Amino acid sequence: MPETPQPQPTHTPKSPPPAGMEPLPARSEPPPARTEPPHAGAGERASLTAFLQYQRETLAMKCAGLTAGQLKERAVPPSDMSLLGLVRHLAEVERSWFGNVLNQEAARADRTGRVPGERADFDVADADPDEAFAVWHAECARSRAVVDGLDSLDHTVDFRGDAYSLRYVLTHMIEEYARHNGHADLLRERIDGATGE
Repeated sequence: MPETPQPQPTHTPKSPPPAGMEPLPARSEPPPARTEPPHAGAGERASLTAFLQYQRETLAMKCAGLTAGQLKERAVPPSDMSLLGLVRHLAEVERSWFGNVLNQEAARADRTGRVPGERADFDVADADPDEAFAVWHAECARSRAVVDGLDSLDHTVDFRGDAYSLRYVLTHMIEEYARHNGHADLLRERIDGATGE
């Protein structure tokens, strides 16, 4: 039985950038063409870092072209998630896993909630989207620098009594972004009807 033709991707893949990954585009720029991860011939490290970058670029694509109000919209009630909240949350996740865990830093969260002890990633009423995206871009760049500074996927650190390898952190971050990009799909479709990969 012949295969059913598959729809063509809505974004043209580009070749992977050399050495360091390209920075993510600013929020005001047109939707980015995502860097397609290698289909064959790449080692494990190149595959993991490429898939993580692809997931980052997917989030940027889901947020492209929206107003500040749309980015803050909690479009899928009763959830309090918004696209801007996801950007703020993932900036914190980048800082936590690559900075605090892998790089053994002691940086604290940028934001605290209105209730003492609670984080405020999704409390976006007074948030500045440009600032949030700038923080996210900076954290992604810092994460890439941490990864570039480690010589092996087997590099392992102790964090709060547990051992974590670079391999684990990269894999977990792909999972984290993929999960939240599913949320971003639903939010974006509810905001303006845009669908796609």
